[in-house]
Order: sequence, then structure tokens, then C-alpha cells
Amino acid sequence: MLVYSTISSRKRDNLYPWSAPIPLVRVKGNYREMGIQHGQQTKKLIQRAVKHARTTLPSLLNVSMTEILHDVAQYAQNIKQLNEGFDEEIEGLAEGADISHEDIVLLNTQVDTLLVHGGRRALEPLLCSAFAAWGNATGNGHLVAGHNDDGDRVTDQFLALLHARPEVGHDFFVPVIPGYLGYHTIVNDAGLCVFGLGLENGPVR
Repeated sequence: MLVYSTISSRKRDNLYPWSAPIPLVRVKGNYREMGIQHGQQTKKLIQRAVKHARTTLPSLLNVSMTEILHDVAQYAQNIKQLNEGFDEEIEGLAEGADISHEDIVLLNTQVDTLLVHGGRRALEPLLCSAFAAWGNATGNGHLVAGHNDDGDRVTDQFLALLHARPEVGHDFFVPVIPGYLGYHTIVNDAGLCVFGLGLENGPVR
């Protein structure tokens, strides 16, 4: 079970914003089992992220939650058709965090919701940046790379470092907003490192 660091801050109710180490969440097994473990270990954070999404998205985009959830139902079908394993992991996350399947899909499709209802302008605050250097640009010639998370401060401040050991495939690490299947960076034990960037509207000023 995840144990949160003690915080000597007036914002103790926020669990660990900025002033404590990122929590490490370890999961293993099949998709559903990993989802359940992830959900159980970060239950309070997932529930907080869902509450934030349900409160913020309608007011930010000036659309009803009913309309957003209509889209979420379609996204859920698309996810299941794309990869049944993803759907199994979503079911596990929902069970572990004691929330609905719909809410986990809502969390994982917020960027889609922002784009569909707010256009590219709605995504501008979420665009990320990354860097890489190698050869004579580094002290020993090795590759050095990093990713900056420029996302929603309310939810992204609660990132957890997920260490997954799936039944099939490589072990991997990924920093995630609890409740997400994945996020902007992944490193596996085969040496693969991937950064996801949001530059749909070009670099932000």
C-alpha cells in the first residue's frame, strides 16, 4: 500500500503538493490486476482528480456534464475496440479506487474533451516541452534527456511514479496522474525511453 510522506505544510489536506517526494506505486500481473493495485494505492488522489474534472470541465468549456459524458461513452467504446487490455485495466482502476468505469475514462480523455469542446486554444495551457543532448554536448557523450510537465497544476502536482511488472512485455516506469493508464514519459527495462509532447498549436510564447 502506498504510504504518503509526512508534510510539514499548511496544505496538509493536499497530501504532498510540491513539498515531498513523488510516491512510488508498484503494480504487477495482468491488466486488471495492475489496475486494481494502482487504484487501491492512489484511491484518494484518483477520487480528487475525478472531482476536479467533473467540476472544472463544464465551467471551463461552457458545456453540460451530460454532453461531456455522452462523448466519454463513445471514447469508452473506442478504447475497448482499440485494445481490450486497456478496458480491463480501466475496470481494475475503477474497482480499486471505488469509482465508476465512466470516471476513469473521463480522466483519461480530458485532453480529447478539451480539444473537441474548446479547440486548440483550450490545450495551450497543457502543452509540454522536452530536451535531449548527446555527443560533445554532454560531459561524457552519453544521451541526457528530460521532459517538463506543463499540465494542469491541480492534478499534475499529484503525480505518482508507477513501476509496472506486467505478465507480458517489459517492466516499465511511468510518471502518471493517478487514474491514468499512462502519461507523457515511459522508460522500460529494454532501454526504450519515450516522451510525449503536446505541440498541436506550435510552441507557446
